[in-house]
Amino acid sequence: MKKQSLNGAWTLEIPGSAFGSVPARVPGSVYLDLLTAGMIPDPFYRDNELQALQLMENEFHYRRSFTADAELLKSDRVLLRCEGLDTLAEIYLNDRLVGRADNMHRIWEFDAKDALHEGENRIEVRFADPKLCARREGDEIVVSAEAYARSVEIRCGADVVLEDNYFDMNAGERRVRVLRGAPEEITLRSVYDIGRV
Repeated sequence: MKKQSLNGAWTLEIPGSAFGSVPARVPGSVYLDLLTAGMIPDPFYRDNELQALQLMENEFHYRRSFTADAELLKSDRVLLRCEGLDTLAEIYLNDRLVGRADNMHRIWEFDAKDALHEGENRIEVRFADPKLCARREGDEIVVSAEAYARSVEIRCGADVVLEDNYFDMNAGERRVRVLRGAPEEITLRSVYDIGRV
């Protein structure tokens, strides 16, 4: 069995942002790569975390090139093994979708042989934003997500008590009862480091 690691130097791009492409390391994270590139302040200093969390409303694309030799392509199967993709990801080889991931707590293996060719190949991992939003309906807050969202937190004032303000949810809607108070401004965040590879 032949193994080839794709760890090491990658490039991170945040489509639609002012960041452009920055050097990245895998394994690693979006925060670490942007901090190393001097693009964000230290998220662990004072209230810089609030700025950093706003970044998580973006998509993140990690990419790199690698070489596949003739010996590798002679194999009956070529598996692409991904560990710790956090959390919603699509994996492309040479612009061809080879797999999707929706759980960082497992190992993903995808059949990659048909997407590879001898010589230089390109891999891209696209991390998605679950696109959280909330609205008030009577005595409930309705939270919606386009995809699985982990560790969703609802913030809506110190005098407001909710049935639940911290949970995981699948795509769709989740209703949370307001037990006390009147939420005026509702903010949501998914408190995990999206884009960890």
